[in-house]
Amino acid sequence: MSDSASASTSASGSYQRRDSVSSVVRQKSFRFQRPGSPTTLLFRIPFTLQVVLLLLVPALGLIPPSFYIAQLAKVDVAQRNGELLFSKKHNPLIETLNRFIHYTQRERGATVIFLASAGTQFVDEMIGFRATVDTELQTVRRFMEAHPIADLHLPEKGEKALQSALAQMDQLAAKRQLADTLLLTPAEAARFYSELNNDCITTSQSIVFEIENSQVAQRMNALLWLIAAKDHRGLLRSSGFETILLGGFTTEQQLMAFTEALMSEAVGIQLFKAFATEEHWQLYNASFSQLPAYAHIQTMQEVLTNFNDSTLYTEAVQQLNATAWFWNMTQILDAFLPIGEQMQTEIALFSRNAAGSGVGTW
Repeated sequence: MSDSASASTSASGSYQRRDSVSSVVRQKSFRFQRPGSPTTLLFRIPFTLQVVLLLLVPALGLIPPSFYIAQLAKVDVAQRNGELLFSKKHNPLIETLNRFIHYTQRERGATVIFLASAGTQFVDEMIGFRATVDTELQTVRRFMEAHPIADLHLPEKGEKALQSALAQMDQLAAKRQLADTLLLTPAEAARFYSELNNDCITTSQSIVFEIENSQVAQRMNALLWLIAAKDHRGLLRSSGFETILLGGFTTEQQLMAFTEALMSEAVGIQLFKAFATEEHWQLYNASFSQLPAYAHIQTMQEVLTNFNDSTLYTEAVQQLNATAWFWNMTQILDAFLPIGEQMQTEIALFSRNAAGSGVGTW
């Protein structure tokens, strides 16, 4: 997703890197407390503040040392339980959803183009992408069979988003039939896949807000912003293809969709940069600086957005090749995958180290 991303890449200005993300103690840690328990409120306070309070209170002589030592032990167990939960369930769920998103982006692009061309283009590509998505869909379903939603202990927002995503996955076959018979518009198809992907991303984001380990939280935030930016690049691929096919922007809605995808991708890349380590940011730049497809897309994009002369604009757009736009964009989208996979590997390593061995009850 480097188009506007690259424009953003070269943009001046310093972006302060965040070493950690503030969060509340994960919900699971205080679900063990009975309603009305005097320690219920304690587990809703950030971990560092809990330790400070528990150290100060006995100094005032209000409670015996044995009590606050026991509470410190509970806080530590709750934190370690949460780290183990992330390592064994949450991170594998995020990784599974991320791969599913990558391939649904491909299917979305081919489906939109198939519909925009009245079923004359990208038939074979669409069928091939569907087969890959089906493979990833089975992986998601196997994961959910092994880990029912109730056992994942997700935040409320994440649980709702995951339930919505799974419901839409069940609708995928029906949506495909509508597309095959041209009973979907390109916009309707793009919206369906985008809402599905957004629910998957929202599920992952809800988990990130609960992570205590700063190294894991920083990398996971960077990864999810990279995925979000990539998803907007996918929308830009579909919108641009349709625009070239029509010889330029023919409606305000069409222009707005293209512009929104362009700007949203740029925002996503800048937020990725804010959270990414220096190594990951350099990897991102290296992945796209030498990619010929990126330079081709930049040139085509300049043509699409140059409205100075309406006559010259129409002629210039007519010289563009929609198929070339799609495949160059696809190469850019594919370049995101190894970056994300490397980050996911690091996140898994850090989370395992944070969880320790044999600690907790998960």
